[in-house]
Amino acid sequence: AVHFPPQYPLAQIRNTCPLKLASGQTWRFVVEQPSQNPAPRYQYGVEYLALHADYERDGKLHRLYADLQGKLREGLQGANDFARIIPNYYGTPDPSELSLPTSVLQRDLLLPLPKKSDSMLSEACIAPLRRKKSQPEPGKMAAVLDFEVCSPGELPLTVTPVKGIGVWLNGQKIRCVGTITPQPGRNRVLVVHPRFEAFHIVLNRERQSVRYLPIPTTAD
Repeated sequence: AVHFPPQYPLAQIRNTCPLKLASGQTWRFVVEQPSQNPAPRYQYGVEYLALHADYERDGKLHRLYADLQGKLREGLQGANDFARIIPNYYGTPDPSELSLPTSVLQRDLLLPLPKKSDSMLSEACIAPLRRKKSQPEPGKMAAVLDFEVCSPGELPLTVTPVKGIGVWLNGQKIRCVGTITPQPGRNRVLVVHPRFEAFHIVLNRERQSVRYLPIPTTAD
């Protein structure tokens, strides 16, 4: 049996050798799958396949395992490639204004996130770099993520819920966990976190496709 990763419609394919193989003989069967699921969440990570073969030799049952690891696809960009942090954010400009997709942000106020090119496309791990002991303790922070959907419809959104957190979508305050209806074109999620610590923004838990966008800044 050959076991496949979740982007394939058939989780495993089995076959039985119709012959008794003598020493030195080989037997081959061809494994065919329908096309892979093209959803972006399946494009990240390293593809992993496994084979297990049960056979009898000298009257005893044996099992052989073998595996195959693919290569990480190049050129993929996830949420962490586009999300930005605003440290020491205390409500100016107003979050309802800052979360408008038309708002142009000041580049020197934004910090990038560590690249996580092997992560899921749908998930932004807002994990600020740790400060040095000599640096002052950061206060509140805001995280900004711009995106567009590839087809109209609802989209699940989950932001790590903690006390004092606030989430805005296109100028409107929303809940941390729920379903949103993105507008055509550019959308913006803004999260104001009460502390300078890690949390997650997760889009695209279903098969809706999301494309992340560079955030417009004053230097562009």
